[in-house]
Amino acid sequence: MHHHHNHTNTTTHCHEVTHEEYYAYSAILLLVALTYCLFRCIKWWRQRKAAHLPLLVSTALVVSLALRALWCLLRWSYWNEMHHLNEELMYLLNRLPLLLQLSAFSAISLSWIANATSNYVCFRTSILSANVLLYTMSVVALVMETTESSYCRLIVEIVSLCTIAGACLSLSVLFTVFGLRLRLKLYGSIHRSSKILRSFNRIFWATCLCSISFGLRACIFLGTTISYTIFRVCFPWNYIVYPLFVYAIPSVTTSIAILFIMDVDSQDVSDDGAGGRRREGRGGGGDYGAIDDGVDEPEVR
Repeated sequence: MHHHHNHTNTTTHCHEVTHEEYYAYSAILLLVALTYCLFRCIKWWRQRKAAHLPLLVSTALVVSLALRALWCLLRWSYWNEMHHLNEELMYLLNRLPLLLQLSAFSAISLSWIANATSNYVCFRTSILSANVLLYTMSVVALVMETTESSYCRLIVEIVSLCTIAGACLSLSVLFTVFGLRLRLKLYGSIHRSSKILRSFNRIFWATCLCSISFGLRACIFLGTTISYTIFRVCFPWNYIVYPLFVYAIPSVTTSIAILFIMDVDSQDVSDDGAGGRRREGRGGGGDYGAIDDGVDEPEVR
């Protein structure tokens, strides 16, 4: 039986500086958020037959929260015999939630960026390439998990963590910059109504919240990866940061913020009778932009 103690806990190298009960707390927090998201999604599924994007996004969020909660529960229940857990499975459970959330966030953001910018193609290319890069790196790292060479594995782990951190940071910067540009454009627009501004501000702050949580996670990833792998240093605050601040809290805030972004739009649509003003092109709500592809179909009450 070979278990490299250093490696079995794929993310928490500093095993002795983390506490098992924090995984239990994280799991409870995630399950509460999961219940909330499920209720929101059931509402969406019942309301909208036509819109594909909200369905896909909300399903991705539910799956990501469920996987993350399962990961926390497994780590908590197998705390002292981590080597019994399948490494590849744990790696997947650890990576997939982040990838799903980043993709959901990208999809939502792209759909409202589409209506509001001239250089949309440039934005779309960079966002899609960040997503592709993330998935590719995760697959490479998963394949490397099966190799025996610990040196190769370590290198790939550092590279994949840094790539993930980099992609998180670049996406968060991109969306924040974009949100600010859109905000300026909207405030200068002659068509703005207080309702559009209110909706937009809610979307803007929710997007900022997502960006901050991805950014924060990226910085922690980079800091701990570099300090552990290069300097072999484990910080005493590690047990508070892992898993609560790296996994549970960002997952929960991101999911709720994304649902909130989608919700703003559905309220906006139902208020003024199935998005009538959206069809007038740039008039009225043009600058604000529809968030999902279900907007143009009149809602059947």
